[in-house]
Amino acid sequence: VWDDQFLKCDGPEVLRLPLTPSADGSLISSWLRDFALSFQKAPNTLTSPINVLPLDNGAKIVYLKSGFEYSQGWDDNKDSGGEGGPNDPAAAEAARASTLKGKPDGALRIVYEAEPSPRVRAVRADMGPD
Repeated sequence: VWDDQFLKCDGPEVLRLPLTPSADGSLISSWLRDFALSFQKAPNTLTSPINVLPLDNGAKIVYLKSGFEYSQGWDDNKDSGGEGGPNDPAAAEAARASTLKGKPDGALRIVYEAEPSPRVRAVRADMGPD
C-alpha cells in the first residue's frame, strides 16, 4: 500500500483515475493514444507546441520550447552598449530564443496501469535541467 502511495511522488503524479476491475486495458490504452494525438490536429487548443509519442499503454505528450520562455539572463539595468550594439539585450534574447525553439521542455505521460488495480495515471516526465 505504501509503495503505491509513494509512487505519486514519481514525476510527480498529476492525475490518478481508478477504473473498474473489468476495464479493457488495450481499449483504454488505444483511447489514450488517440486522445493525445488529437492535440496535434487542427484546431489545436494548447498554448504550447507539442509532440506526441505513442506508448504501449498510452502516450507521452512532449512540450516543445516556443522560443518565448522567460530568460534568466535578461537584465534591464545592464548597460547594453546601445540598441543594436554588441551587448544589445534584445539581440541577445532573440539569438537565445532561436536556439531554444523546438527543443523539449518537459512532458506528460498519460498511461493505463493494470496493477495494483486498473487505473489511468498522468505523470510529469522529462523535467530536467536545460
